[in-house]
Amino acid sequence: MSAAIRFLTETALAWATAAFGQPAGAGETASRKPEAEISLPAAAADAIREAFPGSTVKQVRTDAQAGLPLFLATVIDARGEREVSVSAAGVIVTVKREIAVADLPAALARAVRKLTAGDTLEEIETRAEVAVAGNGPPLLRTLPTPRVSYGPPAGLDIDPDGRVWKTRRRDADDEVRPGEEGVLEVPRYPLPCVVYLPSDYKAGVNWPLILHLHGSGDSATTWPWLWGTNGKGYIILGLSYAALEGGGGQGIGGDPASVAAMIRFIEAAREVVSRRYGIDQQRVFLSGTSMGGWGVNLYGFHRAARDRYRGYCILAAGPVNRKGVDFAVARDRPVLVLNGAADGNLPVATQGVPLLEKAGARVTAIVIPGAGHMPDPDTLWPHLARWLAEADPQGGVKP
Repeated sequence: MSAAIRFLTETALAWATAAFGQPAGAGETASRKPEAEISLPAAAADAIREAFPGSTVKQVRTDAQAGLPLFLATVIDARGEREVSVSAAGVIVTVKREIAVADLPAALARAVRKLTAGDTLEEIETRAEVAVAGNGPPLLRTLPTPRVSYGPPAGLDIDPDGRVWKTRRRDADDEVRPGEEGVLEVPRYPLPCVVYLPSDYKAGVNWPLILHLHGSGDSATTWPWLWGTNGKGYIILGLSYAALEGGGGQGIGGDPASVAAMIRFIEAAREVVSRRYGIDQQRVFLSGTSMGGWGVNLYGFHRAARDRYRGYCILAAGPVNRKGVDFAVARDRPVLVLNGAADGNLPVATQGVPLLEKAGARVTAIVIPGAGHMPDPDTLWPHLARWLAEADPQGGVKP
């Protein structure tokens, strides 16, 4: 395993829990077999009996998600064998079982077969997510409606509607195939990016590109555009902050030298993707979440980046008028500004949107009721899909 993929793998779980808790199938649990047999706490045993009447428990192991202790029980009933992850207090987190692709609804089976080989996969039912608020302890958040997805044990996850939630990750030395993401290294820069090729990708065609800047404490990621595009029609490049000392985890570097360095890095990364996979240079979008949203201001609304982007997306941040930022760069360009109603960055976004509109940008401002700093992915992706369809009416690829 290369240093690049190791870096990304080690930070993946921290990102998932900081952003949303655990979306369906997004994290691999850290299970370990005990030296002695473990019994389920009474509340956990009662929860399993209630959820699976007439079942028996074959074995129990310790389990953990984001530091939260759980129990992993193998449960057997008339429908067969499944793994149930449950808390000591009796909250069922996930239920997993093997299922034949042929047993899926026909449309879903076709979607699965486009992205994975094999006749057997896992059905993953997520009933509760691990949520981490700031530096506090991890907590369980029960989902109002269980989320079901399908995929290999270590690969992609597809929901019953055929929407892709996670895709297979390739190392820097591996060929990235359609429907997969892989590590993309930019020469002379220390931290890698992550590139995703759409499931309908074909070589020899110029593809639209979405560049995404991640939030503080995270790593390069295709989130949230894998969901917003449903894995089709767009190459997605999750950017790192490789041009900044420390990788950007503690800040995005707003001084002129750091801004100029990041703009050069983004251009270099964009060139690698263009040379390797083919890009429609007139249909490139710059997006960012939280810290990355502020980065859209610094690196996108900058005179050095004029005419480099078709549109801009600012999530969990807002337009900010500061030295070096020129909103006129976005004149006649679509800009999405999206916040949760309880997002601490919403006041800044509310103040900045009129300034961006005054400069001539075509702003779509969305506030999601009941959402915090990072909206739930189920709530978020329809807004992204709708905005992208309006911002890029051509959709898909341009021969």
